[in-house]
Amino acid sequence: MVWLGVSRSASVLQVAGEVRTVATLASRTGGTYARCVRGRSKLWLLSAALIAAGAALEAAAVMLYWRPCAGSMLNGSVLRGYRYESEFTAECLAAMDRAPMFVLPQPGSGWTLMGSLGATAGLLLAAAWLVLLPALRLPRIVTLTAALPVLLGIALVIDSAVTSLTPETADDELGRALAVLIEVSALLALVAIAAAGVAERLLARSAIVLLAATSTGLFHQIAEYIVAIAFSDANWDAPPGSGYFTVVTCLLAAIATTLFWWLDNRAPGEPVRKINLTRRRVVVVHAPVVSAPARS
Repeated sequence: MVWLGVSRSASVLQVAGEVRTVATLASRTGGTYARCVRGRSKLWLLSAALIAAGAALEAAAVMLYWRPCAGSMLNGSVLRGYRYESEFTAECLAAMDRAPMFVLPQPGSGWTLMGSLGATAGLLLAAAWLVLLPALRLPRIVTLTAALPVLLGIALVIDSAVTSLTPETADDELGRALAVLIEVSALLALVAIAAAGVAERLLARSAIVLLAATSTGLFHQIAEYIVAIAFSDANWDAPPGSGYFTVVTCLLAAIATTLFWWLDNRAPGEPVRKINLTRRRVVVVHAPVVSAPARS
């Protein structure tokens, strides 16, 4: 073994024809070590799977809700040049009157398959953010702040389940307040995460997951409605098919989360072989040293 040199952050050794760089990585929240461990955790894949599962269940709930409009879903839509080729049935018009932008149990509806699918989807989306928080390695107070949006989302799902057992005319003021607080706390969570040292691509990846996890929030529902009326002229109420934009957004978030995890694990210039989590040291094994032939 030949010692070749030392720098502020690494020692360079030659061992059996190989050059090894033994580096002590920064242990601060936003350091190289933290970014390496955070971005490559398999919890990102679990989070993506939960988002995809939640999107699938919400798609099923949306499809069940719009069953009365079967055969006239595209009436007045951009896909038909905003033409009306058939009349909406009375049942379809009633569905358009009270269509939710994210399907959850409705007041007075009792237990329904549609409401159960939507509630389960909301819980899975919230869980996608909660399971990811340990991978970010945040301080405890920041972790609690970051968890607040999805905890409010879970409370909204529970509230909708409770109100489904009440008379249909009941006014769900708590549900409306929770939908607003979800969005406000989500912005606060991102600010807290950024202040804790999560930056650049890792912050963007976190924002993508949080965007999907808070799909039950009010701003998400407003965005869903704006997109729905942009694609359909049947906009005197909610156009048939409202809700599918949220499903597509969640699916794209799941794909992006998986893709970014894959890219970070295949990033060039990352020949790391071993990470000692106790000492936070990385041994980087480079190509064998080949001596140049002597000139005659």
